[in-house]
Amino acid sequence: MRKSILLSTAVLALVCGGAEAQEALGTNGGPNVPFPGCILFEHANFSGHTFTIRGNYNLSYIGGRWNDKVSSIACNPYCEVTVFEHRDFKGASRRFGANIQYVGDGWNDRISSARVRCSR
Repeated sequence: MRKSILLSTAVLALVCGGAEAQEALGTNGGPNVPFPGCILFEHANFSGHTFTIRGNYNLSYIGGRWNDKVSSIACNPYCEVTVFEHRDFKGASRRFGANIQYVGDGWNDRISSARVRCSR
């Protein structure tokens, strides 16, 4: 009977969404970025307003309009972006490459500065 209760609790947690945070979701699709750099998107799945960061550029503050507003990122295949939770490259950081349809619950609406690096 105890196994049955534990299993029911686990199924209920899955059905109700559980309390686990969602990780970043990458994709092979998404927008084509034909220039060296990355595009930040206001919403998941590459939607909403966009903000472009050219390759090999450090942006110590993404500005009041974009601070804590990024939910997805598209990069040229030869580029990656390192994002930071605070301005001036401070606080926690995370590196993303390619196309990320959702930055994950831990980074959604949390980005304040970024560095884009391109190999080409």
